[in-house]
Order: sequence, then structure tokens, then C-alpha cells
Amino acid sequence: MNRLFTRVCKAFAVLFCAASIATPSMAAEYKQEYKLSVVPGPTSGWAQGAFYFADLVRERTNGRVNIKVYPAGQLFAGKQTNEFMMLRQGAIDFAFGSTINWSPQIKELNLPCLPFFIGVQPQPYKAMDAILAGKAGKMMIDAVEKKGVHVIGWAENGFRELTTNKGPITKPEDLKGMKIRVVGSPLFIETFRALGANPVNMNWAESITGFQQGIVDGQENPTNGIIIPAKLWQYHKYMCDWHYLIDPLLNSVNPGVWKQFSAEDQKIITECAALSEKYSKALSRIGLDDGKAQQALKSVKERLTCDWGTAILAPAYSTYRIELGEISSYPRGYKENGGIFCHNNPWISIANAIAGNDDEAFAVYQRNCPAYVEDKSDVRKVEPYVYCQMVAGPEAATPGEGKNSWLTGTAAWTFVDVSQYLLGVRPTLDGLAIEPHLPERFDQLTVTRVFRGVTYRIAMKRTGERTVSVDGAKIGGNVVPALSDAKSVDVEVTF
Repeated sequence: MNRLFTRVCKAFAVLFCAASIATPSMAAEYKQEYKLSVVPGPTSGWAQGAFYFADLVRERTNGRVNIKVYPAGQLFAGKQTNEFMMLRQGAIDFAFGSTINWSPQIKELNLPCLPFFIGVQPQPYKAMDAILAGKAGKMMIDAVEKKGVHVIGWAENGFRELTTNKGPITKPEDLKGMKIRVVGSPLFIETFRALGANPVNMNWAESITGFQQGIVDGQENPTNGIIIPAKLWQYHKYMCDWHYLIDPLLNSVNPGVWKQFSAEDQKIITECAALSEKYSKALSRIGLDDGKAQQALKSVKERLTCDWGTAILAPAYSTYRIELGEISSYPRGYKENGGIFCHNNPWISIANAIAGNDDEAFAVYQRNCPAYVEDKSDVRKVEPYVYCQMVAGPEAATPGEGKNSWLTGTAAWTFVDVSQYLLGVRPTLDGLAIEPHLPERFDQLTVTRVFRGVTYRIAMKRTGERTVSVDGAKIGGNVVPALSDAKSVDVEVTF
């Protein structure tokens, strides 16, 4: 019995020692937050892809891996070419890194930046996908990993186009002497020198100020990724849509951080990276990249819009079409046959706001808002304080006549439009994004927003410069961080 007891004790002792030895490595706790770096602001397509990735990882790991996106170059003080070194050294955990910004350290990443190498192909996006999925893509990834950064996937920022304030660019001679802001990459500098321009190396964090002050005459960046979100038409009247090179992004992680994750979580993160790659490419390649979104919005205004709002289609069907069914059974200008369905008009307003058409965004809201058409109540024939389901369209026998008051979700959609896009105070996971989209006659306004128990008193003023200050301290980007240790916060915004 004593021998048995001794053996049992020895066995437990061995197991205890083994467990003691294994525990530190097996039970290594994840960090509360992993920092993901992005160069441009949160509204850019680049940043939106990063937010999508971070949200996916957080959701699919049940919060074990909490990635927080830091846009607008916050983690490297605006010096974007330092990002790779900081990621390698562990000062940054994750990054959606630009091949352009990392190319000074890794020469292989210059491949997609060869001027007109990909853009002249009959199907340039297909060509880009083939490069990234093939030997050339593997060569670039291997080069990055040899330098000490682990790559978990690709993302995309789109083809880069040229904007200027000194006239249209139709031939190389038009660039002679122009000061063009470029990334601090030798390839970019030499390209624009060869074209006769004067390239100016300027970090993106300093660029908007440079445009405002006329330090430079132009810049090059992707349309959907940067030009539209940053509203560069405020500074540059001309755009050369030349697709001269593309900007692949590397979804990357510090190797030491990567090794901390379990095999299960590494697999989940890799899967999320693949999904975010598709999302990022979709954002890059959507109509804004080739001007089709702006063209569509222009057509909506010209062909579908009247004083009473935007119709669902035009021209309306004049005869019953059996293959179309119910749509063509209605009289012209009513219901689905050319009527104005009120609930989709706020989304047209939102689309114009996102595209930077601030005047039209507000005009769409006005046409549909009962308060703005109260003087036409004899035609509208609906309570002046309520939205209706639809309004007779321009081809109807009684254009402007409202139908089925109350039977709509328009009021709810309009609230989203007004609060989050026209006034531009939009809740996000990390805080309040503030980006007003209002006509120039609105030069000053105040908004009070209660967000996660904190009252944000927001004062906005139109100055032509975009800044955000929280309790007197200027922050990078336009996202006011979510706070929990204050009852109220004063936010000052210029736009």
C-alpha cells in the first residue's frame, strides 16, 4: 500500500512538473489590442478594407484577436516610408502596407510600379491578378518575408491617376515644370523627372496642406482609394485618367506576433485575409474607379429626377407587357411604372454625399422632404408632416400627387441620411467619424450626439481646411475615439 502511494505521488509530481514547464508557452495570453497601420484616412477604400479585415477577425475569433485600425499614419507620425521598419521591429503589429511605400526597402516591390506596364493591358485588372497569383507575386512575398515581415494576403488601392490645378494633361509636355507630389520612392521621382515635371517628395499627412497652400501643383493617387474620399477636386480642377501604375497592398503581420497565435487562430486570420482581399479589390474596382458611379449619378439626375423627387425608371411603360408582369400593369408614372418611391430617395442622397456631390445630395433630400414641399400641398394632397409611400412621377396624369401616407420607411432612412451623411456624424466601431456633406451656404453648425454614454458637443465651421480637435487637441484623421472616462466632450471640426 505504501509502495502504491509512493508511486502515485511520484506520478503526480512528474505531471505537475511537466505542466509547470508547459504552462508559460501554452497559456501565453494574447494582447488586448493589436495595432493595424494604414496610411490614408478612415474614409479611403484602403482603410475600409483594413476595417473589414479587423472586424472579420474579431468576429470569427470570438474577440480573442482584437485588431484595431489606426488610419491616417497615426502609428508612424505621417512618415509613411517608415512603416515597414516599424512593422518589422514590432512597434506595429499588422499593416495594410503599400508596395510603393515599402519599395525603398524591398526593390522587388517596384514591379507593379513600372509605368504603364499593367495599365496598357487589354484587361489590366485581370493582368494584375495574374501577376499577384503567379511567380511574380510569390517573388514579391518571398522578398518581404526575407526582410522580416510575414505576409498573410494581398489587398488593393487601385490604379493611380493624376490631378493638377494648372490645366489638363494630354501629353508629356503639359507636365513641364509642374511640381507634382509623389511618394519618396526613387522610381516615382525618376518617372516624373523623365516626364519633365518637378517631383516633390511629400508624406501624405502633409499633402492636403501642400495643396491648400499651393506648394505643389498636382499629385497622383487612386481615384476610389484617395481622390474621391479626400475630395481632391477642392484643390485640383483637372484629372488625367491614365492608369499609369497600380498600388497593390500587402496585408502583413510582425512574425513574432504571428507566432503568438494558435494554429486555429492563424487559420482563421488567413481566411479573413482572403475575404478582405476580395472586399478590398471590389472597393478599388467599383464604378468610382473609372468614373461610372459619377456617370450613373449624373444620369439619375438628368433622366429620373423632377421637382418631386427621383423616379424609379424612365420612360414608363405605356402598354402591358406580359413578360414584365405587374410593373407594366400600372398607369404611367405610378408605383413601379415610373413612380417616385420615397424610401429609395435617401439612398440616392447618400450616394451623392459619398461621391462628393454635396449640393445634389442636399437637393435630393429637399425634394423628398414634406417640410420643403409644404407650399405645394394642394398638389401633393398628403399630410404636410408625413412621408408617403410614393409620389406620382413626371409621366403621370397628376405629377407630384402623394399616395399611401405613412406606409413607408422613408423617415427612418432619411434620418440615417441627414445624421450620418449630410451632417456627417457617423458611429463606427472605434468612435465617431465626422465628415459633413452640405452645400456651401452651410458654413457653421453644431451637433450634439450621445454615443456610448458620452455626450459629444460638435461645432463645425467651413474654412476649406479639414481638421478635428477633441477638447482642444488636434487629432489625425476624422474619427473621434470612443471615450468611456468622460461625461461630455467638446469637438471642433473644420471642413
